[in-house]
Amino acid sequence: MNYRPDSDAGVNPGEARSRLVVKRSVAIGDRRTSVSLEEPFWLALKDIAAAHGRTLSAFVAEINAPRQGGNLSSTLRVFVLQHFMARADQAAVAGAGPVVPAMALEASAPE
Repeated sequence: MNYRPDSDAGVNPGEARSRLVVKRSVAIGDRRTSVSLEEPFWLALKDIAAAHGRTLSAFVAEINAPRQGGNLSSTLRVFVLQHFMARADQAAVAGAGPVVPAMALEASAPE
């Protein structure tokens, strides 16, 4: 996909790529569904799922289970944001530096 909205004019290529939405199919229960997320969110979800010893599909199903409305893509973005906000809070309490996921840095790094 080479979609580049006009708002990307003057943005470095790595940053523009990190904004591209990627559609993937995940299994939730007995059905498959398509989810569209920006690549850094997919990378974060994969890392978080692995840290919890789960497959991406199993982890997405767990995040989806309590959802009462809204769309799954938004639910996943909010989950990732809350995950890293909690880590940043923990790091602040421990006196560590800022928490920036490595995959976010890699996804937005210019080539």
